[in-house]
Amino acid sequence: MKYAILLVVLFTFSCKSQKQNKETDERLKLLVQDGYFPVDIPETHVIRDTKSLRTFFSKVNQTRKPGLPIPEIDFKTHSVLVACMGATNTNALPIMKLKSETAEEITISIQIRNEDKDSNVPSYPFCMYSIANEDKKITLEVE
Repeated sequence: MKYAILLVVLFTFSCKSQKQNKETDERLKLLVQDGYFPVDIPETHVIRDTKSLRTFFSKVNQTRKPGLPIPEIDFKTHSVLVACMGATNTNALPIMKLKSETAEEITISIQIRNEDKDSNVPSYPFCMYSIANEDKKITLEVE
């Protein structure tokens, strides 16, 4: 009997967390996440064309041999969101989450997971997500 109650409780909580993650995953799709993009201060970009995406990856791949592959994006239906976090003293990578949405604007929050311990070696993490094109302004907020 104890095990049956425990299983019901586990399934209840696991289903709720899966629904919350699914909502985020439907709108934002992770394309690339890495520990090095050479900028000192945080910067964000909304990329809406192939030329800008290639320009961004030329900077990413300047010091990499072989370089990271450029994701194939249909810019008629999707835009690319980029967050470069600048110099940090952690091994954690940034993540994007849908923060709020109105009829005119979508706000995306960018956070660095605090799961990893601080290190003495600086890293320059960045992430890249795709989102479906809409006639709304996209705002990226680093938190």
